[in-house]
Amino acid sequence: MGAINQAQAQANLDAQREAVRQAAFQPQEQLDRYASQVTGIMGGYPGQTVSTNVPNPTPLQTALGVGTTLAGIYGGLSGKSNFNFTTKA
Repeated sequence: MGAINQAQAQANLDAQREAVRQAAFQPQEQLDRYASQVTGIMGGYPGQTVSTNVPNPTPLQTALGVGTTLAGIYGGLSGKSNFNFTTKA
């Protein structure tokens, strides 16, 4: 029960962090969107940049990525691969 409560509390903190991040970058994203529309109207005006903000991975996503990588390395070193590729001649 404690793990469920902790997971819920972490999810709430992650949601709050993401909301703050989005609020911080929203004015810049709106300005970039407006600038790209104005640039399209101005014909030959050079240069157009596009930026996207990617949220940071959650601790669970990081742990799963590390675990998957380590399992792949172990499987490669031990020869116990889950993927058996055979070729027929």
